[in-house]
Amino acid sequence: MVILSMKASVIIPTYNACERLYYNLLSLSMQDIDKKEFEVIVIDNGSNDNTKGVLSALDLDLNLIIIRTPQNQSRGKARNLGIQASSGDIMIFSDGDMISDHNFVSQHASAHKIKNRVVCGINWDKIFTYFYKDFKGKLLKSFIEIQTKNNQIHHLAYLKDKECLIDKESIIDDSYKQYVFTQSLKEQGYKRVLEIYGNEFREYCFPWSFFITNNCSVRKDTIIEAGMFDEGYEGWGCEDLDLGYRLYKNGCIFIKQDIKSVHQEHPIKPGDDGIKNIYRFTEKYDSAEILLFYFSNYILEDKERINNIVKDIHAIEKKAEAFILISLFTDILKIVRDREMKVISDNQKRLHKMKSTKEFVLRNKQNISNACTAIEEIYECKNFTAVLNELIIKILKINIYDDKYNSKTYETYQ
Repeated sequence: MVILSMKASVIIPTYNACERLYYNLLSLSMQDIDKKEFEVIVIDNGSNDNTKGVLSALDLDLNLIIIRTPQNQSRGKARNLGIQASSGDIMIFSDGDMISDHNFVSQHASAHKIKNRVVCGINWDKIFTYFYKDFKGKLLKSFIEIQTKNNQIHHLAYLKDKECLIDKESIIDDSYKQYVFTQSLKEQGYKRVLEIYGNEFREYCFPWSFFITNNCSVRKDTIIEAGMFDEGYEGWGCEDLDLGYRLYKNGCIFIKQDIKSVHQEHPIKPGDDGIKNIYRFTEKYDSAEILLFYFSNYILEDKERINNIVKDIHAIEKKAEAFILISLFTDILKIVRDREMKVISDNQKRLHKMKSTKEFVLRNKQNISNACTAIEEIYECKNFTAVLNELIIKILKINIYDDKYNSKTYETYQ
């Protein structure tokens, strides 16, 4: 049995997922370390299903702390409540719908012998433990494909809502793993990054994008120093990446480790929380690198080149002669964002921003050209200057009032 040098706290916010939460807690009760070495903190975030009943009837060997909120609050708020109630040195983040490997806690905790580490586990494995009548679209298609592949053929008309597909014994004896599948495109993207930059993300400018709070860990004092989770993100998305970005900017070292935890698939309610949260994230930091992370596809598909652009920005961002260029670059990326997301309710503001940026470029084209030439010669940042010129041309081609290309304005800049 593994003995930890520091105590760990597993933080699990949950909302209306009582059947999946039980499987997560069951898996955590079978860890390869003494239960005194870690605590599990469940934040029941205003659930109105049977979460309270499941937790009250729980008969598992766990050092369990339960926090209940009277109503559903932001995920950042729920996780902060868990951190504040914790007694561990290391915060391990999970979600109510995960199933953890037997060495989940010990692997996370053992990786923090070096300070200022952020440990990111595997987060692309999935499983269907229950059937839900609300399965639709791609999720329903995936369910049918996986059931067929696993020879678990069920006639959908006869399946009940929340019908159990994986039993308790399968979690205990690990036989559930034969039904785990991978979201291939997502896995390919992650693996490509790791192939290029390694598990320690050497020279990778977006390691914070791997800070996904269904399987990651950080020391408690490091989280507190970074300001904990931003509680202003509503619904799904970005509260974890926001903290990850601050940890990165504070100098933390990110590592990817083969720590496995499987996501139990479930219906996702449609909504625009994700879009609003991306907008909030990009506005909060006014950062070209965050804008590039989300909207680089508008410029080019080559992710390695995107990384090199950010490396160029980091190299010149404190140089006076580069200030005007980075500011212009950020403003143009915001125009890209606003056109792509359509989240600014006042369309006149969007048009004014585009018009003023285009006018600035046309008035200062010689100064912009001179500044690009100067920093290229001094700092060798051709990735940045090249893509800046590409973006300027794209923006100048857009007709301000109908978003169509306008070759006359483009020719004026040329």
